[in-house]
Amino acid sequence: MIFLYDIISIIPLSFILLMLFGGNLNIPQNITGHVISAVFSLWIIILKNAGKKSRLINIGVVTVFTIGITLVLRAEQRQFLITEYGFVFYVILLSVIGFIIGILSQKALWIKRIISLSLFAYLVSAMILKWNITKILFSLICFVILIHIAEEIQHRWEKEGKFSLKEHIARISPVLIVLCVAIYFIPVSDKPYDWQFAKDIYNKAVVIVNRFSGFITHPKEEYGNIGFSENGGFSGTLKDNDDEVLFISSDNSGAKNLRLTGVVSKEFDGRKWEFDTKKKSDDKMLDTLETTSQIRKYDEKHQYDYMRKVTLSYENRLYNTKYIFAPQKMLVEPYIKGNPSFKDKNSSIISDKRLSYGDRYYISYYILNSANPELIPLLSEAEEISEEEWNENLRKENVSGYSYEDYRVYRESIYQNYLDTDGVSDKVYKIISEIKENSSDRYEMMTNLSKYLSGFEYSTETENLPDYVTDGKSYLDYFLLESKEGYCMHYATAFVLMAREMGAPCRYVQGYSAVIKNPDGTIVLNGNAHAWPEVYFDNVGWIAFEATPGYSVGNGWKVIGGGGGINMPPPSKDDVHQNSEITHDKIITEEKKFDIRFVIIPVACVVGFLAVFFVLNRIFSKIKYKRMENKEKFLYLTEENLKLLKFLGFSVNKGETLSEYKERLLRSEKYDFSMSSECISIYEEYLYADREITETDTKLIEKSHSDLREFVGKTNLRYRLLIMFMR
Repeated sequence: MIFLYDIISIIPLSFILLMLFGGNLNIPQNITGHVISAVFSLWIIILKNAGKKSRLINIGVVTVFTIGITLVLRAEQRQFLITEYGFVFYVILLSVIGFIIGILSQKALWIKRIISLSLFAYLVSAMILKWNITKILFSLICFVILIHIAEEIQHRWEKEGKFSLKEHIARISPVLIVLCVAIYFIPVSDKPYDWQFAKDIYNKAVVIVNRFSGFITHPKEEYGNIGFSENGGFSGTLKDNDDEVLFISSDNSGAKNLRLTGVVSKEFDGRKWEFDTKKKSDDKMLDTLETTSQIRKYDEKHQYDYMRKVTLSYENRLYNTKYIFAPQKMLVEPYIKGNPSFKDKNSSIISDKRLSYGDRYYISYYILNSANPELIPLLSEAEEISEEEWNENLRKENVSGYSYEDYRVYRESIYQNYLDTDGVSDKVYKIISEIKENSSDRYEMMTNLSKYLSGFEYSTETENLPDYVTDGKSYLDYFLLESKEGYCMHYATAFVLMAREMGAPCRYVQGYSAVIKNPDGTIVLNGNAHAWPEVYFDNVGWIAFEATPGYSVGNGWKVIGGGGGINMPPPSKDDVHQNSEITHDKIITEEKKFDIRFVIIPVACVVGFLAVFFVLNRIFSKIKYKRMENKEKFLYLTEENLKLLKFLGFSVNKGETLSEYKERLLRSEKYDFSMSSECISIYEEYLYADREITETDTKLIEKSHSDLREFVGKTNLRYRLLIMFMR
């Protein structure tokens, strides 16, 4: 009964915690988490109610089996399991918390009261504010509250010394009736609940939990996986992560290639890129206004041949982040300035609260037509934007608060922040000089730089940066002259450093690169994380380039107003580097190949542990037994004999005296329990007649125990395993 009581008082609490906080910890919202929670909770409940030896065996078997699995797995396989099934840790953590709360509530009635009041307050809040509560969560909460109420009444009832079952039920029934009536009269809308509204309220109520869980699930130093990270460092070999991040749909078919900015960096220390998301800025909007001002100045009549406005619809998918992944030429009004929780910080859009699964938002931005042949002269020959032209563009964009002086200060800051270099070696300088000599303007120079870097080899299986790489100069020497391979971070870094040496302001950008293949929407995976460079063109703004082999950049459509533009086809499957798919397919292929070691080594570890445990147990038990006095030996062996008799079907019944039990043993026709019965008689005299246990009594029960063990060992394999863990 105690075991059953533990189950009903612990497992429901674990389930409730899983449902309330599982989404914030990126635990899949399906039956998997609940099964894991139930199994683990059941296991620790078994440990709680088990004997000392059983606890050691259970814990030891699980530990050595885990060690065995770890020994078999390669480093990349362990990383894959951590990435794919890391949520199991949080399920176990919530289960442990549920276990602790359940155990504490058993020991203190006031803890039960706090739990019940908290859950009841949650239900009331959900009813008033129309939070989204599943039926199973509602049922579990009601179950816990009812159990606690029943225990409360039971406690008071026993305190009064009353033992009538009918009276007990009669006392409980009014409370249960009131609860049922209250549940019946809870207002239920005919319309579906406002799910988004519910999530917004919930996020505000648990903002601290969201921030804490976001720190756990998305650490700043997330090395080793393909995926967006708030750290701009290199990690050697990368492993795939195909978690869904975003679902994006567009209102313009011209927007095929997406560059979704996460963070923008300007300083490189040789090992990682530093970025600042603390200082509020208007960089993103000023960049957009500069570009639109120049296009309208250059050819206002045919401006739509150069740029088009696109609105993206975002839906968060199992991702906990404070970053809004937005294109560069973004229209901040009204989506950012109208929402105080969204702020532009050094061209990164940061939210005050971490976004949860299913959160939606919209972003408008401009795409440039890379198929327009006039775009290149625009970039290369753009004229200064006057204050009058700037103000006129503000009027046409229907925005305010971005003065011409703000724009001038912003331009000066670009040349102050994005031209810093550590110099280059002679060999690298020669490469840069050749590219510059073969280029007539900044655009051609950047294009030639991209072509040069694209001749290197793309690989996610790279070594860590050597120790001598301590700045940009040594990095270029290593990457260009020695390694000549890497992934997007390597190529983007090399591009930025080389572009700055050429005199072009350039910055390092981390985010996502995605291709919209379906007009109804596209799922952005963690494997779509990417890094790329952006180059500043005077009087035009920041333009993205692609340095990584196999990736495409730019969007294009047919020019209508003249100029003989061409259609730019959407990138083919071969054009877009499918690094995540390649890595994933590799892992899947490896998983399909069954390795016998996955069975042999873990099982061998378990068998080895059990063998060692058995030997040590026998040794220590014998040592302990030899040190006992006659009385201690007799009592110990009596307890062991009763265990053996129990497994033979002769346990002491409830209310049965030792004399009655002894007579029942003697009546057995199947077994000879004469010696065991004699020992029980001695035990009875010891308990009720103060008999002194002699050495003769000890030798008698030793003989009885030895014979009984031998007999049990011949009876059944299960019994033979039992006696292994006895003296």
